[in-house]
Amino acid sequence: MMGFLITLIVSLSSCRRQSERDLEKEKSLDEIRSCTNPRFTSVIDIVCARDSFLRHSERDSIFRSLDTETLINVCQILIYRYGSCTIQDIIDEYHQHKDIYDSIEN
Repeated sequence: MMGFLITLIVSLSSCRRQSERDLEKEKSLDEIRSCTNPRFTSVIDIVCARDSFLRHSERDSIFRSLDTETLINVCQILIYRYGSCTIQDIIDEYHQHKDIYDSIEN
């Protein structure tokens, strides 16, 4: 009887933990959905979001268009200098010294 009670308690607490994990996963999915398809309540928010998407799109386009050797050169400099870098750091560094990076032999 005691073994049955212990098994029942353990399985109930396991179900509760699983339920909590499922709820956390659902919250995470809701956050992702709200980021990828946000809901707006004003025209100004929509225009600001569009402008933000355009800036990110331009940044991503520049990042994707860098040839591999240039990307490696820029990243090596930034990581040597700062220990890490972001995509925006890479783009800023490339634009600031574009003539130098473009003249390096690949």
